[in-house]
Amino acid sequence: MGDDPRAARQLRRITEQLRIAGAIVNDLLDTVRGRNAPPSPTATFDLARVVREAVAWVPRPPRLAIALRLPEDPVVVPGDARRIRQVVVNLVANAVQSLDGHDDSPGIAVTLDFDERAAHVSVRDHGPGIADTLLPRLFEPFVTTRAEGTGLGLALSRQIARDHHGDLRAESVSPAEGGGARFTLTLPRHSVEGP
Repeated sequence: MGDDPRAARQLRRITEQLRIAGAIVNDLLDTVRGRNAPPSPTATFDLARVVREAVAWVPRPPRLAIALRLPEDPVVVPGDARRIRQVVVNLVANAVQSLDGHDDSPGIAVTLDFDERAAHVSVRDHGPGIADTLLPRLFEPFVTTRAEGTGLGLALSRQIARDHHGDLRAESVSPAEGGGARFTLTLPRHSVEGP
């Protein structure tokens, strides 16, 4: 590399992406084996920062706009920041892929809302939406609409959400509202005891 700062930045980015990919594979294997440990009840993180990082890590065409609506102040939630970042990366990457070939799309909106009890991360695209026949099975393993997809990303993402005492839901957006799909990750703001 020599003293080239661009090469050093790219190498750092490659290293980080390899770390993320390794973590995804490990999480997948742990889920299949039923060995995912619950997140520490004392660990907390800033969900707004994690969402911002996740959006920045997803490759996308330069023409594709992502509107990021995050609160200015931290939104602290309990859990494992790395695993939640993985969920948001997956949701944003799916939204980007859903818009492939939709050059006239207004893009993607990623929003973080919260109240005293819970935080909600919403990823909305203006793609083709989700077929009514697929919606009930969307989070089942190996269900996918893409030829190159594995059908494991959404199943793993929902399991991570539930490991954090939260949930992940999907809906098609009506044509009157611009069409597309919306995925919402909900996480509690306070630690939940128990299995």
